[in-house]
Amino acid sequence: MNIEKIEDILQYTFFNKYLLKTALTHSSYGHENGVGDYEYLEFVGDSVMGMIVTEYLYKNIPSDVGTLSKLKASLVSTENLCEIMQKMGLNKYILVGKSMAVSHPKKIYADVFEAIVAAMYFDGGFALAKAFVLDNVIIDKNNVDEHLNNCIDYKTTLQEFVQKDIKERIDYVVVSQSGKDHEKQFLISVLLGGKELARCSGFSKKDAEQKCAKEALEILKNR
Repeated sequence: MNIEKIEDILQYTFFNKYLLKTALTHSSYGHENGVGDYEYLEFVGDSVMGMIVTEYLYKNIPSDVGTLSKLKASLVSTENLCEIMQKMGLNKYILVGKSMAVSHPKKIYADVFEAIVAAMYFDGGFALAKAFVLDNVIIDKNNVDEHLNNCIDYKTTLQEFVQKDIKERIDYVVVSQSGKDHEKQFLISVLLGGKELARCSGFSKKDAEQKCAKEALEILKNR
């Protein structure tokens, strides 16, 4: 295991290298080699990360508790943490036993991420763990908004609002798309009765349409 490379990715040098190695060790490898694994660290990391994300949402996202709960669940979901691990390239350093050498379930990636949060917490304190989670899970307001759009179906909410109070047709039109295949950006316009209400961009049609629907809903409610 290249500890220095991992620390370079994390942008943090551990005082206790064993903590980092343990955070990246699956129980299958631990049993085969008689070393510790990440299970206890993952248990702690789940709580530490949950606290950090909850505090951020409480202070920065003005919404009801139900929506905040869904948003938190989306940010700390197995899918999201797995994606973060892969983007950072940390998944390549996980130690697994021979029985799991062919395939790594997504949950392992997510568990290891939580274990790394705990390792940083124990080694450098809460402030360090918090900075790591904010930089890699929260990232910025745009990232949180994208997760929020996935939690709330603004298109359905807008359609129901229009059918009830306005009774006009809602259409979504692709104005343009740009960028390479793996990072395309879509510009979408939402029309009410043929007239443009809002225009938004996103890295998928769904994301751009949700943003448009959200903006259109706010415009109509404020009229």
